[in-house]
Amino acid sequence: MTLLERIDIALLEVGAHGPHTHAELAEMIGITRQAIQRLRRRVGSTLSLEHTAEAARALDCDLYWLCTGKGGHYVPAKRTTGFSFLATEVAKILDAMEPPDRERAFALVYQMSRGAWPRMTEVEAGSRPHDNKP
Repeated sequence: MTLLERIDIALLEVGAHGPHTHAELAEMIGITRQAIQRLRRRVGSTLSLEHTAEAARALDCDLYWLCTGKGGHYVPAKRTTGFSFLATEVAKILDAMEPPDRERAFALVYQMSRGAWPRMTEVEAGSRPHDNKP
């Protein structure tokens, strides 16, 4: 499933309080409607992680689901105070990283947001963290 397909699903699921069209979503996250349409026309095209984080906030869906499609048909956002701001700030940092480091950092941030804290040896080795709940 592509990012655009996940956006379309989220547009249907968001309800009355969110955007209902690509144009409304684009305006809410500070991009042009054409940038969203480009996702349909250009295979492999994507949004910046910062704009994807803003879209997840606007669509009230889980950022990791919107980026990857993992977790089911639609994964609503967790209700955590201040998370939207934090997710956007983390996305800005991740956008500035080179792709291999960005992917590793994104995986770590996602696992940590779910309560799985990596052991330092796993972080240094670049492996995926395990659920280390206290």
